[in-house]
Formats: sequence, C-alpha cells, structure tokens
Amino acid sequence: MLIVTLTLLLDLIFGEPPVRFHAVVWMGDYLKFARSRWRASSPKTQLLEGGGWWLLGAISVFGLALMVSNLLRLLPSLARGIWHGFTA
Repeated sequence: MLIVTLTLLLDLIFGEPPVRFHAVVWMGDYLKFARSRWRASSPKTQLLEGGGWWLLGAISVFGLALMVSNLLRLLPSLARGIWHGFTA
C-alpha cells in the first residue's frame, strides 16, 4: 500500500512525464514497429509471430533492467573510489 500511495503522490506532484520519456508511448512505438514487419497471414501464424515479437520485447526490457540494476549496484563502490582518488 505504501508503494501505491507514494506513486500517486509522485504523480500528483510531477504529473505525467513528457511523451518522449513515457513508457506507454515507447511500448506503442515498439508494437507499431513489430506489427509493420509481420508477414503471417493465418490466425495461427499471426499469433505465433505476435508472441515472438512480444517475447523479444520482454526479453529486451528485462535485459536492460538487469543491466541498469547491476550498474546502479556498482555506484557506491565507484563513488568510494572517486572519493578516495580525490582525497589521496
């Protein structure tokens, strides 16, 4: 419940992000891109192709999130290294 309250509070304070930074807009752009490349004609192959594009998008977002998470985990040690470099 705390996360929902915090999210609503941040939304009230800052409002919606600009379109170029909005995740839902990015998702729509990706889906338009994927749909423009579909070659399937039967419902079964359309389902398989659409599922493949969805899976590719999900794996890409997961990979990006994992990479950012690992980089953020390094920040404290990087900051310590920079600080020690300045104070040496």
